[in-house]
Amino acid sequence: MNNEKLTILVDMDSIAADLQEKWYGAYNKRYNDTITVDDILSWDTHKYVKPECGKKIYKYFTPSMFRSLNPIKGAVKALKRLVVAGHEVVFLTAAPRGCRDAKHAWAKEHFPFIGEVAMMHKKYLVQGDVFIDDSPSNIIAYRKHHPNANIFTIAYPYNEEVEHLTDLRLGSWRDTEAAWEGFVEAIEEITFNRETTCSIEPAHTTG
Repeated sequence: MNNEKLTILVDMDSIAADLQEKWYGAYNKRYNDTITVDDILSWDTHKYVKPECGKKIYKYFTPSMFRSLNPIKGAVKALKRLVVAGHEVVFLTAAPRGCRDAKHAWAKEHFPFIGEVAMMHKKYLVQGDVFIDDSPSNIIAYRKHHPNANIFTIAYPYNEEVEHLTDLRLGSWRDTEAAWEGFVEAIEEITFNRETTCSIEPAHTTG
């Protein structure tokens, strides 16, 4: 176990849970479309769907949909590794109205080794050593309020605009395993560097 324990704040949707697979799949089936993550170039998904759908795209956010999501490839293995290493891993996610219980149940089913699930929209109110999120607005706010935090994200077309605010923007929706492997390696390096710094600090002496 690491002597230097980090607090790691992890978003659920699109970071630990594969939201797009079921969300876009349901839309494509209903509207006879073929959108993929590559087609969504900003956070405003409604701008990229058919006009007859528009903002109704967000009505797919239901308890049953959130319960049906698959974990993103690489997330279970990586987060378990971090927990076993002694880090405090917390899911920090926003929940649409009526979906809190479903998201809690999903986390308990797929990530039973993570004990804390916090739900809020203003994520910057929680201070952590590492913040992992895909939302441009969340990344902007977290960097503003916690300039020294380590901010990681999976590379999606819709968050390219905030790459300069992140410490790591890795992989892609096609290779999330690579992203999660990179996150774990970076966290191990942060831990090693902190432990090394502490070990070489001069001891205080009394005169």
